[in-house]
Amino acid sequence: MAEWYAQDNWHIKPRLTLDYGVRFTYGLPQKLTQGANFIPGVYSLANASQMYMPCLLNGKRVGAPQAEVDRSTMSCMPGATTVPSNFIGDLVPGASNTANGMVLAGTSGYPAGLVYGQGVLAAPRLGFSWDVFGDGKTALRGGFGVFYDARNQIGDEGDLTFNPPLVGQLTQIYGNTKTFDPTSGYQGVPNLNHPVELHPSMTSSYNATLDLQHELGWDTVLDVAYVGNFGRHLNNVRDINAVHEVADANGNLALTRFGNVDTTQNQTKNQAFLSDNFFRPYPGIGSIPMRFYDSNSSYHSLQVSLNHRFSKNLGFGANYTWSSAMDYADSYNSGLPSYLPASYDYGKANFDVNQHLVLNWVYNLPSFGQSWVAKQALNGWAFSGIASFQSGFPLALGYSAICDPAMKNNTACPAGKSVEITGSGANGRIVMTGNPGQADVQPGVFFNGAAFTGPTVGTLGGDTGRYPLRGPGFQTWDLALFKHFKVTEKTTLTFRAETYNAFNHTNFTGVNTSAQYYYTSNALGSTPEPGQYNPNFGTYSAAASPRIIQFALHLSF
Repeated sequence: MAEWYAQDNWHIKPRLTLDYGVRFTYGLPQKLTQGANFIPGVYSLANASQMYMPCLLNGKRVGAPQAEVDRSTMSCMPGATTVPSNFIGDLVPGASNTANGMVLAGTSGYPAGLVYGQGVLAAPRLGFSWDVFGDGKTALRGGFGVFYDARNQIGDEGDLTFNPPLVGQLTQIYGNTKTFDPTSGYQGVPNLNHPVELHPSMTSSYNATLDLQHELGWDTVLDVAYVGNFGRHLNNVRDINAVHEVADANGNLALTRFGNVDTTQNQTKNQAFLSDNFFRPYPGIGSIPMRFYDSNSSYHSLQVSLNHRFSKNLGFGANYTWSSAMDYADSYNSGLPSYLPASYDYGKANFDVNQHLVLNWVYNLPSFGQSWVAKQALNGWAFSGIASFQSGFPLALGYSAICDPAMKNNTACPAGKSVEITGSGANGRIVMTGNPGQADVQPGVFFNGAAFTGPTVGTLGGDTGRYPLRGPGFQTWDLALFKHFKVTEKTTLTFRAETYNAFNHTNFTGVNTSAQYYYTSNALGSTPEPGQYNPNFGTYSAAASPRIIQFALHLSF
């Protein structure tokens, strides 16, 4: 990576100063001597690897090449080349191509690093400072800047050295360690290791501030500011070879698990589907967790501070922030849905705290005379503290969906077995049916769990978003009383009495967010039984420390 910049400072008027410049970023193209990237346009369906699919031969479950299985009856065609059932899902020797869709480093017509760069990028910066009334007491400042992160993408490209056909990440779907035979010549379907889109955009952020500062007098300054940060072209991972979440727009279930039931297995014992590898968009390949650079984030905030410089035995400050942080994913390499609209996951970030107030102070207590006793015991004491108040973090809710354990003879939903909700392995979202009544519904309960229910089979559930609730807020008072004792001219003894969470306020830090729902059928359109079966759902599960008191002596010499 190479960067250079130019900048200038212009005093337009005695009261107005402008700073401006531009930084240039050049992400040096990567050169791989070994590596492979998946390019969707290079993949050939005609050359897709063949797998052994389950089929019935004289009532026995075996495996046969996909082309030799009657999908309507899941029976082996006459003359089919069969293998034992533990090889089901493996690639057929001589009919597999693990390099399908892969472009190797050094291939003509592609960049040496298998990913195109963006050339030289310009990142402008602008800032100003204005003495509004010319009296030095009111200042308006602002700034805007663009920042690029070239190293992010450079590191991602290193993962291309671990892709097939150079490195195999194989999956054995059926069988166990007893039946696994590494000398058999059969191999599982390869999963890819984070391929990267061929023409990525450079990850960047835009920072903006506008700040008004005014001296109120009495050594006190008020500051009111807007602060914004906007992430653009952020990294995310989408499995472009995942099976579809629920039916497509035409009601087609062929690319979901619901349309691929494994009838060679006893469905009364467990809900069994064919391996996802049999109906992925790119047959013959497993997971393709491709890195894209098309996510965004935004942070808007109003920040207010009031600060009194220490004078006349008192100094204090107050800082308040009202903010909103939104994104599609909360961390680097976060996964996003493969086929749903991008807006499905856009919402509050998991670190969003929309209100935060902090107070701080130091106060020298009054003297009580000049006698030796007063000087040694009563005078020279100081009282300080920090009080913090903030709203809670966003709260995600999860659930488990199982067949009613009490219905032992229910062949439509085997007791205790998991219920497939979306047909893709994705769990879908919990459904809000009422007011959760947050904030201490009753002692020990944070929200009303009865305000939620499980999703209908074959749907994505509710439209509650990633974080439908906000967790418990937080407040604490940390106080200190201290005094300096002069022992000699060069020796001072300091006594401190400190208390954290002085008023012993209970700050809950955890809430049980896992619901459990029972179903009597796993068929499409089935809904859960009334009620929720985790008695702890919605209750507090953890708390921060109670009041802590400590005393300290500090000798300096």
